Amino acid sequence: METSKVKQLNTNLIKAILKTMPGKTKADIADATGLSQATCNTILNELVSIGEVLELEREAFGGGRPAKRFMYNGDYGMVICLYISNDGKKPVLTYAVANLLGILKEERTIQKKSVDYSTIEELIGELVSKYKNVKSAAIGIPGVVIQRAIIDICDIESLVNCPMAEKLQDKFGIKASLENDMNLTSLGYYQQHSYAKDTSIVVINFLNDICPGSGIIINGKIISGYTNFAGEISYLPFGYNASSLKERKEIIDCVVKTICSISALINPETIMVTGGLITEDMIDEIRSGCINTIPERHMPNIIYQHNIHDYYIKGLTAMAFESLPDYLTIENLNNTKELLWLLT
Repeated sequence: METSKVKQLNTNLIKAILKTMPGKTKADIADATGLSQATCNTILNELVSIGEVLELEREAFGGGRPAKRFMYNGDYGMVICLYISNDGKKPVLTYAVANLLGILKEERTIQKKSVDYSTIEELIGELVSKYKNVKSAAIGIPGVVIQRAIIDICDIESLVNCPMAEKLQDKFGIKASLENDMNLTSLGYYQQHSYAKDTSIVVINFLNDICPGSGIIINGKIISGYTNFAGEISYLPFGYNASSLKERKEIIDCVVKTICSISALINPETIMVTGGLITEDMIDEIRSGCINTIPERHMPNIIYQHNIHDYYIKGLTAMAFESLPDYLTIENLNNTKELLWLLT
């Protein structure tokens, strides 16, 4: 491997350590990464010089030996998290701006008469102008997204077939990624609750006057399927017009059949139920209906969540970070350290 690539891996290792363990000395960082103190010293000096890492006062972390300590500067960059929702009335844009440590700097919801690509571009443009160091934008779509770039099926017709990611990247020079709304919500839920890596969870969403959808996480990864169609539960052949469910009995019946189908196919640990058609007092009936079909020992935990906003934003933030060229988490830190050991 080229020397420059090895150095980049070393740099990413050090940044990953500092993002999760602020206030470490060069010796601490060398021990955590397996790099020499000389290598850490060179990289830290470079990161401090550009402002991506901050050198703390020697006494900032209490007593002990007065060695220099460092922390990652989250405000070195920002990511934009934006999602479009449509409850059968007017479309709504919700956005948040987070720094590179995931700390939210701004959050807002805007109701629009209509939404098309120009609406999204205008809002992204305003935020890029306001925050000069935007690194990426992650956008949630109520529909099918192909390769995190092109909108296929969508509840908002004006966005169908829009190559939004490419257009935004060309316009603003930042990485842009798109993903299905329920996929992002399920990812955010999974990460928020710190599930074990081999856990499977599903989020199902039943909204008023809109086809239901779901997001599937298996082993910590979004399951999109061969053509990104996985999770489109409105196409299950239950004999309902899923976008016009009204009566309580048929809503519960449809949810029960959906949960039973998902349980038989992937046997998830947890299924979270949400959406305007669902109320918390339905959950016991839904659970009882499922037990009539699925043996109780194989039943998932069925939970109700009224507001999924925080999970959605967390999923968007995770996708925005993942799109960055220096993305590295502590989870794959050991793999990177092993690779560097083999190369040196």
